[in-house]
Amino acid sequence: MASQPTPRPPATHPSQAASWLSALLLLASSAFLPMRGQEASPGESTPAAAFVPAPPSVLVSVADERGDGRKPERLLVRFRQPVDEQGEHLLPGSPRAKRLSADSRLLLVEPPAGVTSEQALRSYRNRSDVEYAEADHAVSTTVEPTDPLWTQQWNLAKIAAPTARNLGTSAEGVVVAVLDTGIDFNHPDLRDNLWSGADGSHGFTCLNGQCIAGGADDQGHGTHVAGTIGAVAGNGIGIAGLNWHAQILSCKFLSSSGSGNVSDAILCYEKILELKRHGVNIRVVNNSWGGGGYSLALKQAMEAAEAEGIVNVCAAGNNGANADLAPMYPAGYDNRGIISVLASDTADRAPAFTNYGLAAVDIAAPGVATLSTVPAAGCSLCDASGFRVLSGTSMAAPHVSAVLAALLHLHPGLSAYEARDILLDPDSCDPVQDTKAAMTSTGGRLNFYRVLSSPRLAAPRLNAFPIVTGVRDTLVSAGESVTLASAAEDPDGDPLRQAWARGSFNATPGAQSLWLMGFMMDRLFPSSMPENQGFIAPALARAAVATYAYSVSDGRGGGAAAAAHAAVLPSPSAGRPPAGSLAVSPLTGPVGTTVNIQFPALDPEGGPIAWELWQMGPGGGFGWCCQTGGSFNLPINQAGAFRISVQAIDSELNFGERQSAVVRIGGATGTPPVAAAHFDRLTGTAPLTVQVDMTPSSDPDGTIRDYLIECNRGASGTFLSGPKASCQYDRPGNYWIFLIVKDNEGLTDSMSAYVSVLPSAGTKRKATVQLSSLTQTYTGQPLRPVATTDPPGLPVTWTNAPQTHAGQYQVTATINHPDYEGSASGTFVIRKAVASVVLSALTQEYTGRPLTPVATTTPPGLAVQWTNAPQTEPGAYQVTASVADANYEGSATGLFTITNPAPQTPPRVSIVSPASGSVPPGPLLIQLDVTPGSRPVARVEVAVNGAVKCVLSSAPYACSWNMPAAQKKTYQIDATAYDTAGLAGLASPVIIKR
Repeated sequence: MASQPTPRPPATHPSQAASWLSALLLLASSAFLPMRGQEASPGESTPAAAFVPAPPSVLVSVADERGDGRKPERLLVRFRQPVDEQGEHLLPGSPRAKRLSADSRLLLVEPPAGVTSEQALRSYRNRSDVEYAEADHAVSTTVEPTDPLWTQQWNLAKIAAPTARNLGTSAEGVVVAVLDTGIDFNHPDLRDNLWSGADGSHGFTCLNGQCIAGGADDQGHGTHVAGTIGAVAGNGIGIAGLNWHAQILSCKFLSSSGSGNVSDAILCYEKILELKRHGVNIRVVNNSWGGGGYSLALKQAMEAAEAEGIVNVCAAGNNGANADLAPMYPAGYDNRGIISVLASDTADRAPAFTNYGLAAVDIAAPGVATLSTVPAAGCSLCDASGFRVLSGTSMAAPHVSAVLAALLHLHPGLSAYEARDILLDPDSCDPVQDTKAAMTSTGGRLNFYRVLSSPRLAAPRLNAFPIVTGVRDTLVSAGESVTLASAAEDPDGDPLRQAWARGSFNATPGAQSLWLMGFMMDRLFPSSMPENQGFIAPALARAAVATYAYSVSDGRGGGAAAAAHAAVLPSPSAGRPPAGSLAVSPLTGPVGTTVNIQFPALDPEGGPIAWELWQMGPGGGFGWCCQTGGSFNLPINQAGAFRISVQAIDSELNFGERQSAVVRIGGATGTPPVAAAHFDRLTGTAPLTVQVDMTPSSDPDGTIRDYLIECNRGASGTFLSGPKASCQYDRPGNYWIFLIVKDNEGLTDSMSAYVSVLPSAGTKRKATVQLSSLTQTYTGQPLRPVATTDPPGLPVTWTNAPQTHAGQYQVTATINHPDYEGSASGTFVIRKAVASVVLSALTQEYTGRPLTPVATTTPPGLAVQWTNAPQTEPGAYQVTASVADANYEGSATGLFTITNPAPQTPPRVSIVSPASGSVPPGPLLIQLDVTPGSRPVARVEVAVNGAVKCVLSSAPYACSWNMPAAQKKTYQIDATAYDTAGLAGLASPVIIKR
């Protein structure tokens, strides 16, 4: 997550739009990514979005690339047991994997040739030997230069940095790691405040699955972040950082374009932990980057750093979105040691670009037009002066990182969680009045001086986060009230701020878009509402679903959120669809011809309408949404035959007839195909499968060569090839299906459809609960394990959550929600210092008395607990010695052998009655005398002619058998007694007859 770009003017010139697209396609994860409302700088991904301002003209472009030549999307697969980098655990035909974790369980893998990433993900997730599998999401950083260059650093005064300097100006004992595009090591205002390793390097470059010494910046973003944290002061050059003396470590995992992959970020965390465990005092990691894809592997890597005392500071994101509904990661993870930072301006207002959220974002910090260091030459953000003004949450986050470094320099004994809660305490920040800027878990803006002088430093106490309950989905008909109920509590008794908010149907990058349908739905469903109040469901021609988040915060850095779906069923009185006649002129002309498109569509009921326009031709095309006027001027600066199509929607979500015309420019010939499709359904209850059939498509002068189907456009969807496909939707919501056909001349056409997936009524949906952070360093404070749920934000009830003592705890996380169910169990370990445990005297002679093996520990004298300590019986025993001490942990396992077994005697058994001889027919009572041998008797079996009639487990040992009446028959009665070790004693047989 980084700075916000300035919106471009409305795109009315396709050649301009095409040039913007070419730059984005070099970086985006899909060649078919939409451009949906606000342009991203190079490097934006998941999805890479370029927005032109909202109506009357929003532009989308599509290309016809199939993607066959693209680098395969990689996967992060964590196995339940250590594995090597090739072999049977990979899908057949997979390239050699890369190891990302020291325990050999986490691998970076690629799908085999011909297998899509989605198919590979499904295969790995269905395997019992796989703990989890997920995409190697792309992430990026974006910035927006602001001119003219400022000559003063307003941001430092805003957070009371001059006053804070009375308490100290140094953080040189603390290392701040910057995960970014690198740092300019030769910058005169930074080089004296860089961390240096034994080899003289200042960090690492982790790209394409491997790390090497380095970390130099070739883009400029990371250098700007570093300058805010610790540009050298008093040297007569440039600016002063928040810390005049610092140690800044670079881990470069973002390329010169500002983009990168989660797998390389994980490698950075591996290097940071390695350094930390070798004595490097890394206490803060700055993450001014992000993407829309959730990664459990990255979340766990960050949690491991937090457990070692490192605070993770993350930019909240530049999508202008409510992060409680559309989180940007890593800021959106619910890790206990993350601080998510919103950007604010000189007046403590939140700019349009910044993300916000009572639960997912924690604090505001200056992030609009802040001056910092950049390289002088050779990169996209360079400036000859070595300094530049930039804006974004990327710029806000390093303010928090710098203040944390100073805090941990003055108070090194604080844990990561204590430092986080002190910085986010109400006594540590300034309250803000701007509604959006206050939409954080603190409602405040960073104050350097107040953090360093916080009264909480005298007695640090961890904050207990609020809990949300009672949030549930609703399913109503037109005219009924949609009421969203909820409840919340705070374990500490803190007063809670609460809010209901809806996500945009045409969300900014990182969430999905609904294009034309979303434009109208944004006007039908309220964006927010008071607590436990609702709205009247509109009369709609089709089902629609709105997702709302109920968010709470305790004002101290603790927040919680839960999502609810409000679904409205179609109404029989939703009116007729809009109608109008398309007129396009001229239909031919030279390159550069401006085509006038007339489409005066009207709603028969007189309500508002909007319409979309698509220009599809050679190799793809462009779309504009959402027009509210009757005409549109379209300059065409490319030779070719183009199909111009339009479709309107009204306020009841009625879609009008799709109409099209063909325009030929520059002497082009040929006729583009006509896209058409059949859908077996467009609404239903989750989970829902929609069958798409594009065979109704046609080509007037040739044949259709390719079909492309995108089931969820605007949310990193994947195109499926072929005329038929199954689109699967697991969660309630609305989805945009986007279809493209291409003929034998390379000409194209497209069409859209929309799916509404309703929440299930009356039955709970399955939620995936994953335990994480199950190992933490012992702090003496109460700890709660973290559970991640899919969908996220569901409240969790814990069974046997660990107390303040170090040790192991078997815990269970259970979903506490009226519409979802799910649970997961695991062992929570609270760590201590490591003790060395050595086993000795592991062979002893049998004495008939309980024996205890011997263990020595370093430091000596630590108490030892034994697992499976041997009993009195001879044999081999697998034993484990574990240190049971408040400050140390350690264990050793070995084989304990007891030798020289004593003689063992079996139990004795005899048949008391009947005696051998003639016996009358009818019921016969067989009585036994049983005496134990060396071990207790386990059971006695009585058999007649080899068939077991009775199994006796305790005295009196007697068996009733009904003797047959047949004449001249002979029967042999046997009895066998078994002891607890299986040793058997036999009775002398008794022969009876009639």
